Parts: sequence; structure tokens; C-alpha cells
Amino acid sequence: MTKVAVASFSHEFGSWYPLLDEQLLAGLAVSDVYVSLRARSLITISGRELDPGFYRAVPEDGDVASDDVEDDGVEETEEDLDTYGSLTSLALQETAKAGFKAPHLNLSDAHWPEDPKNAPDTWHVPGNGADVNFDLTLDLVRRLMQVGCFEPDTSTNGKFVLALRGCVIFDGSSEVEDKTSIKFRATRPNHEDFLCSIGVVDTKEQRLSFYEASTVPRRTGMLKYYNKVNFGTAWRLKCNMLPTGCYEYCVGTHYGHAGKVPYVLRLGNGPERKFAGEALVLRTTNDLVYGTQDTWDRTRPGDNIHPAFLSVSFSSVGCLTLHGTQTPGGKYSTATGQWKSFRKMAGFENENHGKRFDAVVVTGHEAAAVAAIGGGSIDTLMCLRQGSRGKIVGRLQEQLGLNPDNVFSPLTAETLVALQRTTLSFATGTWTREMASKLNLEF
Repeated sequence: MTKVAVASFSHEFGSWYPLLDEQLLAGLAVSDVYVSLRARSLITISGRELDPGFYRAVPEDGDVASDDVEDDGVEETEEDLDTYGSLTSLALQETAKAGFKAPHLNLSDAHWPEDPKNAPDTWHVPGNGADVNFDLTLDLVRRLMQVGCFEPDTSTNGKFVLALRGCVIFDGSSEVEDKTSIKFRATRPNHEDFLCSIGVVDTKEQRLSFYEASTVPRRTGMLKYYNKVNFGTAWRLKCNMLPTGCYEYCVGTHYGHAGKVPYVLRLGNGPERKFAGEALVLRTTNDLVYGTQDTWDRTRPGDNIHPAFLSVSFSSVGCLTLHGTQTPGGKYSTATGQWKSFRKMAGFENENHGKRFDAVVVTGHEAAAVAAIGGGSIDTLMCLRQGSRGKIVGRLQEQLGLNPDNVFSPLTAETLVALQRTTLSFATGTWTREMASKLNLEF
């Protein structure tokens, strides 16, 4: 009798089927924690996840199933439309033809690729992906911009956002401000804990400030999207991961079912939804791991930068989040935690509405690799991707049959991905000397 009740409550885990006793620990113990079979450690579950209704979400009137919105806390109502005839439908058709039978998965199945070569973000990075420490300095930031051919705009106030995926402050601090050097530990995200850092690079004052954050979607949203695609579960959201790159953001309003959240950073060139920016994002529908075999989708994902909203994890199906909250429908002054500190340090706490703030996303392991070579040549580490600029980008565009404008756009990335899939049977969306060699093209 107990198992029937718990199985019903655990609908998210796979459309009404029995689970192992270990997986049902939370239900059997009437607890707010459960044991991760992968990590063998306690992971806190939010109160909302203990509500059976949370796993049986249905579209609201007027909503479309292709919107990206948050899975917890404040839900987004941003566009995420498959407008461009991208690889999404093609990949799903190919999967169906291959007779792929999707297994029922659990939250514990969500993890970062074990092999760095299977992660588009780290395919080009040397090493085995083990944790490694490094010091982030202004000089290292400059070299990271050179590695990616990034030119983040700082016209608003001399600052830009730097997000380090899979990278935590070494001493365990939740924030470090106004420094010239910060010690970090590069690690792997797990789609549940704050294992990333988002910071502010002040190019005028030559100072760094970083905060506890996440740059990946939470595993609850990943699993819901997987169940929606494979089992027809009623859920109107999509879930994606924004690849590393340089993106244009704008100070604006985050729209959710619970109300507006002012003074966040919106992906795009304006403060409202109609200005939502385009990006080529990664989606996983065959497992809960974002790898080089997954689906790439050129869309307008609404991957904003906003507070995490939850105390023990973060609310995201694609957005970048910082630890902290802000009252939906309330004033900007209700912000708390690292989100409040970040917004103030960046310079958009009740100011600069509608102004541009670029965000560069790189992995901690990439930063550590660049730090490891010191003053040596970065030639072998150069990796162009969305937001990169320069003649190398133009040369790639010409070889892809595109009009060369020297800007690595989402269209450029999508065209490259199509060639990679056809030629190599995998795709990274990135352009390196090694990738050029594999494709018999010129770097």
C-alpha cells in the first residue's frame, strides 16, 4: 500500500512505475531529503517537490508547449520556439526511426559527462576533467578573452559578467568582492547544487567580484522535459543548456506566472520579451546528460540571469542563477543573498534599466587550462564559439557557405553543428584547430 502511494507521488520519476526502495526513501520516511544513488549523499528536496501536483503540471489557457519557463519558484514565460527548422524535429525523427526505446529515468541519472570529450563545453580542453585549483586574475581574464576571441561590450559602465561553469570559490565562500585575484576550484556541475560562479569584471577599476551560482539547468526540469518528449507527460516547458560563449544581455524584467521580477539580466538587446535574443542551445532527450550526441536548437530560449529563488537549489530550465531570492511582483529592493550583491556590484540595482551588459560563459576547466600555461602560447587552446569575433570566424563562415561578417552567430554555430554531425557523427558547436583538421578545413 505504501509503495502504491509513493509511486503515485513520484510521477516525475517515470510515468507511474515501481521504484527501488532506496529511490523511495523520501516518501517512505516522510522526509525532505533522499539518498542519491550516484553520489551516495543526502540531497535536499524542496517542499514543492513533495507535492504530487508538482509532477502533473498541465498547460494553462493560452500557453503553448514550446515555452521555456522555470520548473520551480518563478516560472518564465519566455519564447522558445522551434522557428528555424532546426535540428530538434530532425533529431527526434531519427531517434524514432532507429527504434530507440526510452528508459524510465530518475533524478539521480542527471549528471555531467564523465569524459570531457563528450561535453561540448570541454571537448577542446586538455585533461581528464578532474578537480583542479587555479587563481583567477585580471591577466587570466584577458587571456580567456583572447582564447575565445571574445570582445564583451563594456560601454554601460566598464563592466561585464563572467560566468564560470563548474567552478567554485576555493575556500568555500559564497562571495568574494573587489579583489585582483581569486582562488577557484574547477569541478563538474551536477544540475542540483551551486557548483558554478558568476561574477563581475570591472575593467575600469581592475577588480573582480564573484558569487555562488549555477549556469546549468536543474535536474527536475531536465527530467520533466525528458518525460514529456519520450512519454507524453503533460508539461508545457522545454529545457536547455546555454553553451559557453559571449552573449548580449540587457537589464530588464523577468516575467513569471507569479509576477514580474524587475532588474534582472535578459538574454537579448532589450528589456522586454519582444527583444529576446537568439542562441543555439543544447537539449537532451535520450538521457539526462548534455553530450556531443545531443540535439542542438537555434531558438530564443529566454536564458536570463536571475535569482535562484530556492534556498537549497536553483530554479532553472536554462537560465543562469545566483543564490538568493526576490519577491515576484515586488520591488527590486526585496532581493536577497548573492543575487543582491551581484546586482549591486554589476551596477543595475535600480539603475541602467534597458542598458547592455554582456556575459561571457566559460568552464572552470578551460580557465584552469589557460592558467596552467602561464605566459606561454594560447594557440592550442583557442576555441571559437557563439559570440566570437574576428577574421578566423569570417574564414570559417566562408568555408561553411555563409556570408562572412566575422561574428560567430547562432546561425554560424548551427551550420557548423550540421557539418559536424554529418562528417563526425557528433557535434560541439565550437571551432578549434583540431576540429578544423577533423573536417579538412582551414582554421
